[in-house]
Amino acid sequence: MNTERDTHFQGFADLLWEEMKQQPLLTFADNPLVYEQHMKTLITQRAYDLVRHAIDSVAGGIYTQSYVGMGEDADIADVPDLTQWPTS
Repeated sequence: MNTERDTHFQGFADLLWEEMKQQPLLTFADNPLVYEQHMKTLITQRAYDLVRHAIDSVAGGIYTQSYVGMGEDADIADVPDLTQWPTS
């Protein structure tokens, strides 16, 4: 069943998947912990980019105008980290 949740950010998923496939696998064989940290950092950076894109797109500048003078990422600082998947 394709829902909005399943398909809305498919372009983001495609971009992330392609970038992840391009990462060197040799690191994993050499040191799994280094590879894991590298991949987690990549995912974290791209999740941040997605949130930045969402805020910029949805707010249309209205939300971010309230943060003038506080730095480009002040609005993202208000978004808490997601440490558990939503139940619904």
